Amino acid sequence: MKIITKDIKTIKDLRKYVNSIDWYNKEFNEKDQKQFNNEIIVQRKKDDGSNETAFKLSIHCFKSTISKRKQADVYKLPWATENCGYHRYSKSPAEERLDYKIAKKFNDSDHSVRAYRLKNKWCYSNVYISDVLIYANEYTDEIVYVSYDREDIWWNNFFKDCLDASIKNNFNELNRVKKFNVVLRKEEYKTILTEGKTFKEALENFYKNNSDYKHEHEVESNRMPNVWYVWGTTALDKLPENESIVRHKDITSKSYYYSTDPCELGELR
Repeated sequence: MKIITKDIKTIKDLRKYVNSIDWYNKEFNEKDQKQFNNEIIVQRKKDDGSNETAFKLSIHCFKSTISKRKQADVYKLPWATENCGYHRYSKSPAEERLDYKIAKKFNDSDHSVRAYRLKNKWCYSNVYISDVLIYANEYTDEIVYVSYDREDIWWNNFFKDCLDASIKNNFNELNRVKKFNVVLRKEEYKTILTEGKTFKEALENFYKNNSDYKHEHEVESNRMPNVWYVWGTTALDKLPENESIVRHKDITSKSYYYSTDPCELGELR
């Protein structure tokens, strides 16, 4: 079998290359263990008949078959695969990570794209050997995009070394320093006295006598920055200072007084 070692452009050649490596007996450095998730790397006995151990891929990573030609067990790394068609109500993780322009290109054509990744042998498990997703044209087998994962350092390097450098990928984007505006806010409260035979009537009187406050601002999606709105009611004469009002036992939030009236002023629970 011809072994392809670099500049791989198709899934067929990538599978061939991965299968050519003796992963079962491959030894890793101890520091590599930190680069794999979910205890993928464990200590197993060496293949020399001694009791010495080495860091290797866990036995659960492999799909084993019996080779009659070799008259021995053969261990291979299995692949998970799924079609990225965007036909469901919500996107799968593989569909989320596919480059938007590539996804649009395939959705507008007669061809389709499929995602591939190395997985463990437990078919119902969500644990994967690698978090690198490789996308290929289902009709031509050509690899069209590679989605690397920032935490999956070892496999990032492995696939970058063997895949053709011209294949579009997100490696540079993962390592680009990005700028973000973090929005800060603080809660501020005040009380205004209002009267009525029921809380509903008292609230109606409040809005009637305080035209600067809008009823629609009670809905969270309609709230404007630095605008007062009715949030709840309290039986306290004075609001507590330097503690959470939400957790205070004498505060009644608006969401709790639909069926019964809240306690009036001074009627502490």
